[in-house]
Amino acid sequence: MGKKRAFGFVAKLLVLLFLFSCQHVSTTYSHKGILVENDHGAHLKEDLDTVLSRPEQDEVMAKIKKVNIHPNNCVEGQVACVYQDSPGVIFLSQDYFSLHPLERRGSLIHEAAHHVYGYEHVPCASRKIANTDCDSGFQSPFGEELRFYLESLQSGGDRETLLRLIPATQARIN
Repeated sequence: MGKKRAFGFVAKLLVLLFLFSCQHVSTTYSHKGILVENDHGAHLKEDLDTVLSRPEQDEVMAKIKKVNIHPNNCVEGQVACVYQDSPGVIFLSQDYFSLHPLERRGSLIHEAAHHVYGYEHVPCASRKIANTDCDSGFQSPFGEELRFYLESLQSGGDRETLLRLIPATQARIN
């Protein structure tokens, strides 16, 4: 009888721990005028602080009113996305938080730029990156992302990471 009672106690304890952990899954708050939904305590505040502190990104970031984080926000393989029927909103998947900080911040700027320049990409002109979307010109989401990486390099950002991100992003501008 003692084993059954001990097992019952452990089972109840596990259920209570599970219920307690579920209460802290979703957090909504406002940060510098942007509503953030479902943040799990990751680095989003730092990312927003960084991109909002750059005057050269003011026009782009001024369009953002809300960031929503959810595992099913974007199609598989996307870490961030926007939708035409949700102006001013950036949607992030959980995979966003596995990126390098510079790449996360570049993604925020890229997605915010869709609300300025439009929601569609075009097919890439280069055969080297077939089956990938690109932008036409530098006044575009990929153009703004590239500008952020170049400015980060100039101001002493992580050189190794930026020398990987800059050519990859530049290749997506026709």
